[in-house]
Amino acid sequence: MATAGPLAHFVGPDVLDPLFQQMRARGLAPREVQGRILEALKREKLIILAHVAAGAWSLQSRQYATREEEVQAQQEALAATEKYDWDAYYAILLERSPPPDGIIGPIVPESWGVTVIIAIRDGHLVIELLDPKFPPESYSFAIASPEAVNELLAAASPAHASSKAPPLDPEKWLISVQAEFTQVSRKQRSAWVRDTAYPRMEQELKDKAPWKDWESLKRAMYPGRRKKI
Repeated sequence: MATAGPLAHFVGPDVLDPLFQQMRARGLAPREVQGRILEALKREKLIILAHVAAGAWSLQSRQYATREEEVQAQQEALAATEKYDWDAYYAILLERSPPPDGIIGPIVPESWGVTVIIAIRDGHLVIELLDPKFPPESYSFAIASPEAVNELLAAASPAHASSKAPPLDPEKWLISVQAEFTQVSRKQRSAWVRDTAYPRMEQELKDKAPWKDWESLKRAMYPGRRKKI
């Protein structure tokens, strides 16, 4: 991510909710809308910028180019603790979002549905970070491609309802989704299947989907546990 840029258009994790509500108002089901927006994000048609507030400390340790640099940093951090210099300690081991504007950059397409998801919570669409580098509350978001919003709204009009693609083959669909599933950390897999894969299944397979809930779909993700199709 690069630093700098105006912050006026950055809002909370519900940045996509106005679009979600407008598409729902045009007669689309919530899961259908969620799936269309996710597809636009993954194809980089719809681009979201993430902003990390200035001064936020990272949740993960710094990454060092060499083992020698890492050892040196650990030694310097130990010396700082012996002096009770906690500011120096954190500055050595952790990254900090720089002033004055913090960190700003796009969420890359391959992150959507893997480390960043869009979930429906209490009837609203929100962005959730599954493995954030900084505290979740330090993030804000902005839509960088307003033309994509217009395209999604136009495609959600009744005139486009008859042009939907036919459902995919369940076996082929599962194989493609398993490839994404393996990239998700084990502790986040249940949330990913529930909030990302299962809504996609409902949208793309429709009544051809053989899995009746997200838990049965999750079981199918593991080799040897698939339900017969």
